[in-house]
Amino acid sequence: MESLLLSFVLLILNSVFFVSPLNTRVSKRALIGGCPARCDKSRCPALPTRCTTELGLDACGCCAVCASGEGEACAGIGGARRLGDPVCARGLKCVESSSPSSPSSLSSSSSSSSLPVVIRRRVRTAVCVCASEEPVCGSDGVTYKSACELKRASERAQEPQKSTVLLVHKGACGEGERYGNSGGPLVNLDGEVIGINTLKVTAGISFAIPSDKIKEFLTESYDRQARGRGTAKKKYIGIRMMSLTPELVKELKEKLGEFPDVTSGAYVVEVISKTPAAVAVINSHALLRIIVRRGNEDVPLTVVPMEIDP
Repeated sequence: MESLLLSFVLLILNSVFFVSPLNTRVSKRALIGGCPARCDKSRCPALPTRCTTELGLDACGCCAVCASGEGEACAGIGGARRLGDPVCARGLKCVESSSPSSPSSLSSSSSSSSLPVVIRRRVRTAVCVCASEEPVCGSDGVTYKSACELKRASERAQEPQKSTVLLVHKGACGEGERYGNSGGPLVNLDGEVIGINTLKVTAGISFAIPSDKIKEFLTESYDRQARGRGTAKKKYIGIRMMSLTPELVKELKEKLGEFPDVTSGAYVVEVISKTPAAVAVINSHALLRIIVRRGNEDVPLTVVPMEIDP
């Protein structure tokens, strides 16, 4: 009878010391994870001073966050979503991967022996990868494995005396080349550029400026900048904004309820203090097209940009 009572007491102690912490961790995790039923901007994390990629909505479609770049962590596929979890930037997709976590050990003690038990779990993570692996041709005549690789080359080329690498067409360089200027520069039968499309009249119709005139203009422009007479100061109004797309408008209507019926424009995420936008009393989360929409009224604003050294 005494041995049976002792076994019962040990069973109760085992439940208290080994089961309760596990249940406690699960309940806390359930409280932390998950998107709220209603978007509350006050719970959103603060934005960094500068985004290296672009601004976008988080995995919950509520908070404005910096989108994740290639190789960076992302959210939105499986697992619990939380406010502020980033999604991938344009041209990237979120792919799950699993990696082994650090081992955790438990020990089961009795009156005669103590046996350690090592448990290994695989942690599910997700990273951003290039959405397309199709080769592309750059404006420098180099074939890149993907548009993401071309983008990295373009970012490296943004230095003095270097030209930005642009996407010419999908596929390797040399594939699908045509003489003429349909969608590109005007070339002769020797493949030499003799004109550049610049003045668009309507869809499919534009004028070409002779290439020697373009060279002359670029040379004069470079000489003016070298003499210090052509350096222009950058202008700013002091807002963080996102370009409105039909998909973003749909998400904002679902999250915010009352939202203007528009298809394009700029959505103001944040107004920086002591800037022209703050002086003009532009509110955060306002919609900028030609005027500012506040409630059911259209309020015209005049914002004079300030100058800042480049």
